[in-house]
Amino acid sequence: MVLSLVLWVFQCIIFLCYGRAFLHFISPLISSSRRSKSSFFLHFLAGLATVTTLASVLSIFMPLNAQALGIISLGAIIILCVEWKRDRFKSLLQTFKAPAGSKLWMVACIVLLLIVLEVSTRTPANSDTGIYHAQAIRWIETYPAVPGLGNLHDRFAYNSSWLVVNALFSFAFAGGQSFHTLPGLLMAVFVLCAMQGIAHIFSRESRLSDWFVACLLPLLFYKLLAESSSPGTDLPAILLVWFILAEWMKEIETPGSDPYRPLVLVFLSAFAITIKLAVLPIFLVSLFFIIKQLLHHANRSAIIMMLLMILVVLPWMARNVILSGYLVYPEPALDIFQVDWKIPEEEVVSATITIQSWARIPRMDASIVYKMPFSTWFLIWFVNLSRFYQAILWVILFSPLILLLGAIVNRVRHVSLDFPGKVLPVYGLLYIALIYWLFSAPSIRFGVGFIMAAFVCTFFPLFMALQKLQQPWITRLAAVFLLLVCVFLYGVLYRGNEMRSLPERLVIPADYENLSTSPCRLKNVTVFCADWYSVCGYEAFPCIPQANPDVALRGNGLRDGFRMESPGD
Repeated sequence: MVLSLVLWVFQCIIFLCYGRAFLHFISPLISSSRRSKSSFFLHFLAGLATVTTLASVLSIFMPLNAQALGIISLGAIIILCVEWKRDRFKSLLQTFKAPAGSKLWMVACIVLLLIVLEVSTRTPANSDTGIYHAQAIRWIETYPAVPGLGNLHDRFAYNSSWLVVNALFSFAFAGGQSFHTLPGLLMAVFVLCAMQGIAHIFSRESRLSDWFVACLLPLLFYKLLAESSSPGTDLPAILLVWFILAEWMKEIETPGSDPYRPLVLVFLSAFAITIKLAVLPIFLVSLFFIIKQLLHHANRSAIIMMLLMILVVLPWMARNVILSGYLVYPEPALDIFQVDWKIPEEEVVSATITIQSWARIPRMDASIVYKMPFSTWFLIWFVNLSRFYQAILWVILFSPLILLLGAIVNRVRHVSLDFPGKVLPVYGLLYIALIYWLFSAPSIRFGVGFIMAAFVCTFFPLFMALQKLQQPWITRLAAVFLLLVCVFLYGVLYRGNEMRSLPERLVIPADYENLSTSPCRLKNVTVFCADWYSVCGYEAFPCIPQANPDVALRGNGLRDGFRMESPGD
């Protein structure tokens, strides 16, 4: 835990430096003559996206080892020296304020952060980490992007930029274990964001965006806290969606309060897509701002926004082409490069069908599920959901009626809540996202970010009413209740798991789980294959769940990549 905390501080400084540089870079592009103090969270997220984009570029030409981290760190040092003289970082930290005189709030903050720190040091809980996350990170640590790596194991072709930045900060080059502390840091930052929302509730300065992040906090602890121990791609995608939605709400509530915010949100929405394609609808936030600029005849700003999106997506697409031969994998329609390592089209189509079918009805023949009409598979899918998610989806389904009732009460009672204008844009995006999720791959893990956000938004009328109440004890009671729920969930769901290993994790976090493997033969090279549950872990390298005898090396070594050959070749 001590080492994890040290790495958190190091990573946070790196991201804040690059976030500061990013905002300085786009400063001349902002038409507003006024320069505001962007929040700590916008700096952090902009820095995370910038560092990840730079790491993706570097990974095309070199392994992400000590040299790559040195290049990134040197850039951060230069930025820090320049900005420190201007006293910019002091003003940045001042954007994160605790409620005046609230020691309880400070104690709650520390307790929640310690909970995240403890859980994040455990053995990775995401089952896919042992299957391919750890191995994908090791490939990035060991070699530049390897042509046709997706032929060796198709999941390597998914190419999440989150695995790239985890490899950058793994410190595997030091000779010890490969660390994966970034998920815990990102969750800790979201906890701070939610706690700032609760601080605003305490001080009676709350807006809808504050209630939004505050109510997501217990849901985060209930369903996603365990994911902080794993470099899996679900957690960062979900948290980025929540961050973007919260900042978008702030822009709707106080238009123009931060001239940097629209550009940062456009940058982050493109970045979120490079982490996980399942959050593709978040792209609509970018579209919202671009169209808004065009309607106001700000063509220059719209072009800049589009260029920022291209800037973050291009390195990701370049890695896609190197790993699979396609601009986006698995999407066979985007087939414009004729390279010898390209994954065969039939394999890509099969992967798409398998993903969609498994998301609809797991453990049933994919070809049968894929041909089912919507009315057939939907009923089976819904019945297979847990009662918890069934109830949430029913609430979301009827939430427009709740919003309509709130609007009617607002009109009849003449309560100034500005109801529709603050809700409809966000609600529209969430419903589009849920429809996209339902008809593409409706596994809960792919849509949980949008599901939870839509569920919380259902209670917007209640939040608006609470904001207008004159009794501060009611809102404070609601905030204290949210905090107690988080601590309770940890005590019930997580405290007993792996607590015996806590003394071993006080200094160094737990390593990847490594199960036994055995040598297995491809066409012209021997690798390792998993013996149990398709889990390779990190130590055996290169390792895959099972061997395809038609896969062959393109050259003399692993760096040359892999290609698929016909049985007769």
